[in-house]
Amino acid sequence: MDHHPLWTNMYNKVEIWLNTHDAGDIITEKDRKLSAKIDALV
Repeated sequence: MDHHPLWTNMYNKVEIWLNTHDAGDIITEKDRKLSAKIDALV
């Protein structure tokens, strides 16, 4: 999997943008699953 997530951390807010480069820079099911796991951490 060829991920290049973009992260920002400003004050009390963290944003993460996910997509899969080798799938044409689109949001795939793998991205959705990773997003759900990240959400479960916070």
